[in-house]
Amino acid sequence: MSSRYEGRRVIVTGAGSGIGQGVALRLLSEGAQLVAADVNAAGLAATVDAVPAAQRERLRTLTLDISDPESVRAVTAEALEFLGGLDVLVNAAGILRAAHTHEMPLEDWNKVISVNLTGTFLMIQSALPA
Repeated sequence: MSSRYEGRRVIVTGAGSGIGQGVALRLLSEGAQLVAADVNAAGLAATVDAVPAAQRERLRTLTLDISDPESVRAVTAEALEFLGGLDVLVNAAGILRAAHTHEMPLEDWNKVISVNLTGTFLMIQSALPA
């Protein structure tokens, strides 16, 4: 595997499953120092299990509710402390609530917006100064 991310400091949200997990594993395999964040602690544990032992020293996992501004601030601060700075932010956290528009409860709609849109904004806002 290439080492094109050697020395790069990365945060990946949504790293407990799906695309986020795949991106996190790939970046680690290419040399990144990485913080994997997700609301699902069991998913993060599965991500760690998929990482070869030799790469685990470059990985930290943090539980993150991306829709909560305080959680975003706390996780960003802890990630920056571990990483010593930031080169790349991958916003892969996202949820889906499948329903016909006329049947979707407003609560579900608001949760999708708070994770997929507001959460992405909050992460960028928190990480950008670094």
